[in-house]
Amino acid sequence: MKILKSTAILAVLLAVLLCFVACDDPAENGAIYTFSHNGCDVAVDADMASLITSLGAPLHSDALGTCGLRGEMDRIFDYSDFTIYTAEVNGKDRIDSLVLKSDLVSTKEGIAIGDDEAKVVEKYGEPTVRKQDALEYDGVHMKLDFYLENGVVTSIEYRYTIEE
Repeated sequence: MKILKSTAILAVLLAVLLCFVACDDPAENGAIYTFSHNGCDVAVDADMASLITSLGAPLHSDALGTCGLRGEMDRIFDYSDFTIYTAEVNGKDRIDSLVLKSDLVSTKEGIAIGDDEAKVVEKYGEPTVRKQDALEYDGVHMKLDFYLENGVVTSIEYRYTIEE
């Protein structure tokens, strides 16, 4: 009985450790803003292969060809509450964009679809760029966009940017 209990505890500890090993360290990519799901931080430019174990299998994934901005092949990984777009760079699918599409998920700072503009500014401060229908925050090689309609968040996008 003790062996069975010890084995079960060991299995749980290994599963928790695997989550941390499978996730890219966002600081390694220079990211300021990340999305967290299933205990794994997801940052733009992260290697998608290292995240699949923690995120789980997508509902749908497909190759899209290439838009020519970066990489040899673009792909989409569609989950129920968010979508990840990648570009193949040096043989790895790197995250180009992450779009939150449901109020069941939120940014690491707690902003979700349906929150008002004032809450976004309270959590993130004044945006780098403010438009009538969007708030844009600059990070390192990335932008975090909150799209608004009548002052309410309708979409959230993390996107990779190439420094000019």
